[in-house]
Amino acid sequence: NPVLISEISGVNNNILVYPNPASYEVTIDFRKTTDNDYLLQLFDIDGKIVFNKTIKSNITIHLIDMKQYSTGIYLLNISDNDKEIMQSFRISKIN
Repeated sequence: NPVLISEISGVNNNILVYPNPASYEVTIDFRKTTDNDYLLQLFDIDGKIVFNKTIKSNITIHLIDMKQYSTGIYLLNISDNDKEIMQSFRISKIN
């Protein structure tokens, strides 16, 4: 179940999403802590939120289990406290 990931937009070079490809999970690496929490939202191709979680500012690594999702294209938005999108990634789930 490899997952292909490509960055769509964002200016925050302190966020990495890997590995590419991934078999079962996607790692979000914030590379440093901040004063602000992050909001992770994963959308399916129809725009439905399939994953929605706030990550505390002291967390630097977070994993998303991709095994439960169907083959397809997903959009991962990473937002700050003000709901401003900091970075977006396209994730392609392949079985």
